[in-house]
Amino acid sequence: MSFTTALFWFFILIGVVIYYVLPSKVRWMWLLVLSYLYYFSFNVKNSLFMVAASLVIYLAALAMEYIQDKSDVYLKEHKAEIDREQKKKLKNSVKHKKRIILVIAMLINFGVLAVLKYGGFITGNITAVLNKIGIDKTVYALSNYVMPLGLSFFTFQSISYVIDIYQGKYRAEKNPFRICLFVSFFPQIMQGPIGRFDKLQKTLFAGSAFNLQNVQFGIQRIFWGLFKKMVLADRAGVFVNIIFNKPDEYGGAMAIIAVLMYSIQLYADFSGGIDIVIGVAQLFGVTMDENFRQPYFSKSIGEFWRRWHISLSSWFREYVYIPLGGNRKGKGRQLLNILLVWLATGLWHGADWTFVLWGLLYAALLTAEKLF
Repeated sequence: MSFTTALFWFFILIGVVIYYVLPSKVRWMWLLVLSYLYYFSFNVKNSLFMVAASLVIYLAALAMEYIQDKSDVYLKEHKAEIDREQKKKLKNSVKHKKRIILVIAMLINFGVLAVLKYGGFITGNITAVLNKIGIDKTVYALSNYVMPLGLSFFTFQSISYVIDIYQGKYRAEKNPFRICLFVSFFPQIMQGPIGRFDKLQKTLFAGSAFNLQNVQFGIQRIFWGLFKKMVLADRAGVFVNIIFNKPDEYGGAMAIIAVLMYSIQLYADFSGGIDIVIGVAQLFGVTMDENFRQPYFSKSIGEFWRRWHISLSSWFREYVYIPLGGNRKGKGRQLLNILLVWLATGLWHGADWTFVLWGLLYAALLTAEKLF
């Protein structure tokens, strides 16, 4: 069910009507039903990976919180008996146990992502090397047969939740079905934005009453997104494809115009999709984070990535760049962290050497920006 099909909008219409007819306490349950119906419409078997990711982070969060709460109670009850050294030792033990659980949850989720999304890339390169040295053998990957919709998005969203619980940013959610909704909320599953539990839960589970302004805003945002995708992006794409598919026949000004048109196509298609996502969520009274803030008006590469695909850029900054040390351990370490983050960002966009080179290019540009 693509955003541009009549079936999708019929699905939304029925979903919104039933949502506001239901009692407010159970509206979030209807959103969960809609999310799974939407996801199952693509492939039921592949949906099991999303369910598994939800259960893994649900159990991991509860386990970490149980360990922390048990320690807190013990310290409170034996406050007078425990000296500073024993208290420090206990806290380190708790942190170690929580870290083990966190690592297991991350290995499971990232492991599935690595096998399914990057398995073909890895085995393809192994096959190429084998053929190069005279071994006629093809290595196949599981990703040739299985590829869940929105795998990268729901994996990153899941990982952000368990890391936040590990860091004690908020309490773990006790209801497993709410975690399932957080991971699977259907408007964002295909292209984001990557949501954070503490922000999304404020409206996702609230069962908001019908608000005409919310609905009007949602409809306006949806039409603006459809205009971007179907009028700007699709029309620009026709011209771009003609030039890019026959580079030997076109050059000079036409090539430059095609590159500029491609930048319009890329932005209009992606940001238009995000507008539709935010608009559809708003129809249900759910507020999602903005993902673009006029990125082509940026004055630097760094500023550009703070304005383009904001949820992804902030995810890498908060959960990769800062834990690696950020800019706190000297210029050399900062530049290494930038390189690692952009290698990961390149691979996130696609399992191909072109995306690795793309990530290295931005790492080089940002390094130059930091140095000069």
